[in-house]
Order: sequence, then structure tokens, then C-alpha cells
Amino acid sequence: LISSEHFFTVETKVRGRDGENVRIQTKNKTFPISKYDSFVKDMESRGAKKMAGGGKLGSIKDKMQQFSALLYSETKIKHLPKREADFLLALTENIKSGAIYNKIQLEKFAGTFGITEKNLVKELTELALVNIARQLAHEPIQEYDRYLNIVTLYEKQTNLSHRTSESIMLQQYSTPAPIGYLMGMYCKTDKDASKLFFEPSAGNGLLTIAGNPKQFIVNELVAVRNRNLVSQGYKEVLHQDASEPFKNFSKKFDAVLTNPPFGKLDVSVMFGTFEIKSLEQVMALYALETMKDTGRAAIIIGGHTIWDDEGRI
Repeated sequence: LISSEHFFTVETKVRGRDGENVRIQTKNKTFPISKYDSFVKDMESRGAKKMAGGGKLGSIKDKMQQFSALLYSETKIKHLPKREADFLLALTENIKSGAIYNKIQLEKFAGTFGITEKNLVKELTELALVNIARQLAHEPIQEYDRYLNIVTLYEKQTNLSHRTSESIMLQQYSTPAPIGYLMGMYCKTDKDASKLFFEPSAGNGLLTIAGNPKQFIVNELVAVRNRNLVSQGYKEVLHQDASEPFKNFSKKFDAVLTNPPFGKLDVSVMFGTFEIKSLEQVMALYALETMKDTGRAAIIIGGHTIWDDEGRI
């Protein structure tokens, strides 16, 4: 991948997420990346001035860290079909490198991997953005600077307006990544490793980016999004209708985050003496039933909505 006239290669068993566990393998020895600087001096003394691909020797460490991050991602998306995994990895790296796509360009790029279904392109693109946003949310910098970096990502991301008949029927809209980050910070999902959180209508996981996936139980009814959630290492991924009670989760979670789809219920639901007629309200109420009395909640919900005789907003 990054050899310079066969002086060295990277071991294919690398699994370090941040590159710190990468080891350099030369013809005669293997050593950790912490010895990188002395390795460069040795190679330069032997005339190694350029990478095989034309880059400077000083870029080796960066390339190895990128390679390590790719391998880490690859181990988590092995359940995806190869063409989808390849597209996801390529798109992630392109966006991180500053590439900006419009909708047509993105669909054309996906087509080079044999992916032509527009909704699948949309969902895989959102998964790539979730993964990048989560990395930005955990950089070792000030919280406000993390937020600004996520805003920059959001401003550059593709506006995918394609919606399926199912998403239109359920009025499903993805949450902007900066809002997801703020919701997670308000619910303190980044503070205490002993806490447990719940996202009952998780989509591709944007509301969880501020926290550790291993502290989240998430739920999603749509199959492709549910599969995308599995790739992110959550404590548990459920496949349940969130407009029904989560009977085993009464007052279980330290925080609940959700952006439920909005719409009208065919049959109203009674909560005490209150008649609930909207989908997002009943889903929010069932979500709140899973929260501890001392917990926090961040919920995106519709305001006062007026519908015409045809059921349109």
C-alpha cells in the first residue's frame, strides 16, 4: 500500500483505530510506529526520498494512520455486501479529504460501484456522514470547536432529497448532525461510561454521535437503516414498532434522544386523560416511559400542525 521500493510494508493484521498500533515491517525487522522518526532518518540516509506513488517520505505516517482507520472501519462493515462496503469506505475517505458532491455526482459515483438504487445511495451516504461526525465529536479539542467542525461537515454534505414512498408515508426526516451533537451533549452522553441511553427511532444513528455506541440501545424499523446501525457497535439494535410501548424498558435509561417521524394516527391513543392523535407525540411518550425519573431527554417534535382535508400539512 505505501511501500518505497520494497523498503517497508504495513502488516495486514493492523487493527489500531488511530494508527498508534501500526507496525512498520521492513525487509529485516519490524518495529512500532513510535520509532517512525528514526526510521525516516535511516531511510533518508539510504536515499529513500520519495514514496512509490510520488509522495514525500514524510507522509508515510499519515498514510499508515489512514490505512489503520480504514481497516478499523472495514472490520465493522463486513456484514455489508462488498460493493456497498467499498462505496462506503471510498465515500468516507473522499469526504474527509474535502470532496463535495451534489446529488447527481454522488449517484454517479455510487454507480461506479454498481449501486443504482437511489434510496440505498442516500442511506449509505448518511452512514458515512454519521461515522465522520462521530469522529469529529470525539476529537481531543474543545467542545465548541468540535461543534464547529460538525457544522462545517453539515454545510458541505450532499442534500439528498430522494425520499421513498415509505419515508413519505411515515414523514421521516434525518436530523442535521450539529443538532444531533447538541442533543447528545445536553443529555451528557459523553460524560459517564456507566450510563445507558436509548434512541427508539434511530435512523442511521445521528443522534448518538456525541456518545459511545456501546452505551446505547437503539431501535429502527426500516431494514437498511437497522442494518447500518448494526455496523456501528451499539450495545443492542432493536427492530420494533416505536409507536408501541417498550414493555421491558420501563424507567431503564439515563437519557432518551429521539426525532420521531410525524404524522396522524389512524386510531388515537389515550395517555391518562389525554387523547393523543399524532404519531410523533405517541412515540415521544412511549420513549419517555423508558427514561429514569432522574433522566434527561432531547426530543425533536412537531409544533402546532394544521392538516387539510387530504391529510396534507
